[in-house]
Amino acid sequence: MSLRQTLCSWDFGVAAATLIGTPLLTPVWVSNDLVKEFYGTGIAVLSILFSVFFAALAIIMSSSDDDFVAFLEEDKSYTRIVETFRFTLILLFAALLAALFLYVYSAARLDAHVKYQSRWWPCVFAAVFVYSLTAAFNASLDSVMYSRYRSRFILAHRVAKAHDCHVGAAADSSPQGRAGGGGSRAI
Repeated sequence: MSLRQTLCSWDFGVAAATLIGTPLLTPVWVSNDLVKEFYGTGIAVLSILFSVFFAALAIIMSSSDDDFVAFLEEDKSYTRIVETFRFTLILLFAALLAALFLYVYSAARLDAHVKYQSRWWPCVFAAVFVYSLTAAFNASLDSVMYSRYRSRFILAHRVAKAHDCHVGAAADSSPQGRAGGGGSRAI
């Protein structure tokens, strides 16, 4: 996925809007108690999503046979799907690490009896969190497309086999097919 495609995607646009909009709605100083809970929720959601997403990627990678991958690579669909999953997996992992860091940061500030933190930490995290969720949604749509391609491939493969069987049966029933090519049979 190119940088231009990434920056022009709707999920990046939603994340950018979140980054621009949340500071307008957030006070300059935010309670550490509040954002610690926010980061904790982010950790829970991202942990589940990351593990499920990783398992889905493993299933897609292992369920492909060589013929199907070659079929998808005719128009570079397989590479695009895998790259989308790779990008999203990295994004989910980065968002999870950010949530863990910010949770520990907020807990340490509370332990030091600092009640507030700058609004920029939760605003940036909100944008990264939204971007990872929307990218995961996009990748899920790609997995649906992958399933459609798989169905189309199986149908095309079955039709090709039926056609080959029909052509083979017609050749066997012809005079040349039964005689092994006409009068070339030795007596």
